[in-house]
Amino acid sequence: MRDKPRLFIDIDLAIGQEITLSKEQSHYIANVMRKNIGDEICVFDGKNGEFDAKITQASKKSVAIECINQTREQDNLPNITLFFAPIKGHRNDNIIEKATEIGVKNIMPIISERTIVRKPNIEKYRLTAIEAVEQCESLTIPNFSQEKNLIDAINSFEGDRIFFADEAGGGNYIKDAVSQNDKSIALLIGPEGGFSESERKRILENKKVSAISLGKRILRADTAVISGLALLQSNWGDWQ
Repeated sequence: MRDKPRLFIDIDLAIGQEITLSKEQSHYIANVMRKNIGDEICVFDGKNGEFDAKITQASKKSVAIECINQTREQDNLPNITLFFAPIKGHRNDNIIEKATEIGVKNIMPIISERTIVRKPNIEKYRLTAIEAVEQCESLTIPNFSQEKNLIDAINSFEGDRIFFADEAGGGNYIKDAVSQNDKSIALLIGPEGGFSESERKRILENKKVSAISLGKRILRADTAVISGLALLQSNWGDWQ
């Protein structure tokens, strides 16, 4: 268990750099974690790796730090994009949190006929992802895109392959569908209630799409995201 508080700092970090923490971060370090001048915390920026930083000023309202050494270089996540239809409530937060922990590089909400949440809060998604990265000791915040229409999203995908979790059946298991020759892939998960038959037909018309099966049982949307990403990481990504 890490004994140093770990914070995401949204500026480029380097050894010797001095930073004044935000009001919320200062409160957390000084009043929640009870850290003081001379104590060390861990910081990262999502671009330049991770650093140990020493507290140089501390009060109840303001904390300043200085980066003293780099502890880890920036990692490179496998190039996996998640296309998902936002759902209501805490299970949507669960999708963002767990996708981030598993290690997805890009996240794009899609709007389909049965998508429930049609105006997703991208900034809230990013804050949820930052909290997940701080906790799981990863270094990379996923890239978030504004929502797109389902067909526009898959047709504009510039990667090699889109794995479509087809609840209608007939798809291959991921272990039989992946290719190590692919450099950039995506997972497409439908909304609660699934895609309409016309949407499913148009999805499968895209030459980059491969239908896959996530097993014999119908999974809820958030479970399907977690299961699909874990299988992709295990069979194609950096869990091998």
